Amino acid sequence: MLRTGVSVTKKLGNAVVRNRLKRVVREFFRLHRESMNPNADIVVVVKKQAARELTLRLTEDELCPLFERMK
Repeated sequence: MLRTGVSVTKKLGNAVVRNRLKRVVREFFRLHRESMNPNADIVVVVKKQAARELTLRLTEDELCPLFERMK
């Protein structure tokens, strides 16, 4: 069973901002679940540089190459 975790520090903004960032990353995992190893445990830590303009498209651009290497 694929398990994922998303970590966003309080330094990135208030709860509204942090929850939006987590929702974007979770949506990425929801859309790409079938292409990932089902036995993996994955933790994503959102960094300050990415938090300014984090969108689903940017998340895909950053994470898809990583998961291709994991296969």
